[in-house]
Amino acid sequence: MLPEFEIEHYYDAYSQEAEIDLSSSDCETMSTEELLALQGLDTGALNTMTLEYTSTLGSLELRQLIASRYDDLGADNVLLFNSSGEAIYAIFTTLVDRNDHVIAHVPAYQSLYQVARQQTQQLSFWHAREANDWQPDIHDLKRLLRPNTKYVVINSPNNPTGHVFSQAFASELNSLAEQHGFVLISDELFRDLEFEPSLASSSMCDLSDTALSISGLAKSYGLPGLRLGWLATKNMNTYQKILRMKRYLSRCVATPSEFLATIALKSHAQIMARSHSILRQNLSLLDAFFGDYPDVFSVVPPQAGNTVFPHLLGDEDIDHFCCRIRSRSGLFLLPGHVFAPHYRNFRLGFAHADMSKALVQLRMALDDDS
Repeated sequence: MLPEFEIEHYYDAYSQEAEIDLSSSDCETMSTEELLALQGLDTGALNTMTLEYTSTLGSLELRQLIASRYDDLGADNVLLFNSSGEAIYAIFTTLVDRNDHVIAHVPAYQSLYQVARQQTQQLSFWHAREANDWQPDIHDLKRLLRPNTKYVVINSPNNPTGHVFSQAFASELNSLAEQHGFVLISDELFRDLEFEPSLASSSMCDLSDTALSISGLAKSYGLPGLRLGWLATKNMNTYQKILRMKRYLSRCVATPSEFLATIALKSHAQIMARSHSILRQNLSLLDAFFGDYPDVFSVVPPQAGNTVFPHLLGDEDIDHFCCRIRSRSGLFLLPGHVFAPHYRNFRLGFAHADMSKALVQLRMALDDDS
């Protein structure tokens, strides 16, 4: 049996007590009406939709639109899922054998390593370190490799740190995978949220003929309610194995989700421009905020995505800190240990329009101690 999903359990236990979720990892969302308007449609476009089964693979049009976001993929390289979470579950339960060794880049979303751990007890953490600006060390990875290392799980742009792999580092990872024969499984849900064009790097599935890239609409598109994710890969043998598993799970994605996802992909430029506008404004607010509390927090500035992972200085327990802030200010914060053990950090999301109000409330809660 899988252990408790700590992130989701913490949300279920405490988020209802809060007024504002200051740990949210999705960009500012929009209404169905707003999304449809990006393509000159109104809500009447939904009225004639028939709620029938869709293709198990996903519609050809949507898969073509997704494939166009990569350098060297076609529609046949894309498989749709009901959320990236379903894709993660299908990938690891299909591929990982009890005799396999898996290495997982952390901190990261728990399912990226926990589902693999359920399949094999041979799992090692590849720690990105705050002292190294959350850049994982390739030499640490080399030391973790074993003869039976089959998969290395990575997350760039990273949730929760906001670190992004450079093109050179991604290429070095791919070369190492080719040399040692392991497969890279890459969570790329925050792709397209790099703060500078120079920080953008190719998807791992473009760099490698064996890598698996996972993405979806929940994070950079700000559409988590559509519950739509995908797998992208050139490895068609692996694709077929995962497709076989998907048929046991949800059969296909929901017809309304597929329709609205098609609108979102056609509106990629407008949605990304909107997300980046909010991020730029909120990043300046964050810089000013953390500059005023150097004795309370140490922070590695994020390079991409919409989350940052501040370190709590002093002796206060991180759970106690999150509880204290919640009770005093109505702000919800996620403690770092839900991303991997022993982190004295918390995730702070900065892609929502209520950021200014949230930081005022956080200041008031912190200043109560002074």
